[in-house]
Amino acid sequence: MTDQATMEMQAVSLDTQIQCVAREIAMRKSAYPKWIFHRRLTQQKADAEIAAMSAVLETLKRVKYQEDSPQHDHYPH
Repeated sequence: MTDQATMEMQAVSLDTQIQCVAREIAMRKSAYPKWIFHRRLTQQKADAEIAAMSAVLETLKRVKYQEDSPQHDHYPH
């Protein structure tokens, strides 16, 4: 990754990243049923993609929590 790309990534706050991923998950939950119906995507692949993005969201939330509360070792689920 270039220095420019790294700087641009760092310029996006965790809150903004969390909101973006949450919107992406909502969009996928809305779009995927249509894609499955039209056989552009299988249910299994849709479920895996949403699970992966949900994991990304939880990771970002955990990082945010740890940044905001460094004295806490465990992220509340």
